[in-house]
Amino acid sequence: MFSSHGLIEFYKRVLDDIFLIVDIADINNLEEWIGNILKHRYLKFTYEFSEESINFLDVNVKIHNNGIQTDLYTKPMSRHLYLHSSSNHPVHLKNSLYYSQGLRIVKICSEYSTRLRNLISLFEKFKNRWYLEKTLYNTFLRLMYTKRDDVLRPKNNLLISYLKENNPEIVCKYFRERSDFRERPEF
Repeated sequence: MFSSHGLIEFYKRVLDDIFLIVDIADINNLEEWIGNILKHRYLKFTYEFSEESINFLDVNVKIHNNGIQTDLYTKPMSRHLYLHSSSNHPVHLKNSLYYSQGLRIVKICSEYSTRLRNLISLFEKFKNRWYLEKTLYNTFLRLMYTKRDDVLRPKNNLLISYLKENNPEIVCKYFRERSDFRERPEF
């Protein structure tokens, strides 16, 4: 649907959500242009556009200094009532909950300052759910020193194979030397 439009610089789709970056220099009426692009016989599209920032899924994407910055986006209605520490769930599940939510922040936030702000907010929410402060603090420190590139680096063989075929630039970024990437059998 989008491959024939030369003004579309980048597009990705996640189920029924589409993210586009468009060169608008030659577009007189952006709203009309989007309406024409998103015409389909059976589907009706809704859209949002901005020249500064846009929310896509749980990410806020912003253009800043000719680059892209990402931050966590949460809907205004979200209350983030995480599982209470006294719930009758397995301990390993409760212990992994705040770490995995923190790891999500490390992946999403491109700037250290926004990562710090979001992690502080997250751990306050878990503190309010009666999780042990010492454990939260240790996990907080672990996440603060986690390098974002290490978290984003593809690890699954199937994913690496897919990226080699469809997005080789990502494989090149994370596997600069041949010794970094071991060829393994396909699944």
